[in-house]
Amino acid sequence: MYCGSRLISGGDTLYQVRSVCGEPDDAQHRIETRTVRRRVRVPCERHQRRSGQCEATVEHSTDVVIDDWTYDFGRQRFIRYLTFLDGRLASVQTGGYGSRDDR
Repeated sequence: MYCGSRLISGGDTLYQVRSVCGEPDDAQHRIETRTVRRRVRVPCERHQRRSGQCEATVEHSTDVVIDDWTYDFGRQRFIRYLTFLDGRLASVQTGGYGSRDDR
């Protein structure tokens, strides 16, 4: 996404985006708990006569800080919706034309 003649991209921090694009027109902040499941190798139980290695599913929960910013650059440009995960730009989505007087 361009702000003026400067480009912001995935991985940029909240600070970097704010310094290039200015303050957002709207900012929402929330924390979500996410659970990740993965398969890991574990020792087999005695009754499972295998080669000594079995698999189990392990769950790990972690909190993710999510910031949603909205930029309305005016009637001649599209609204941009930015999502940050743990302070880093994760996605930019495009909305309809803005409603503000052009910046």
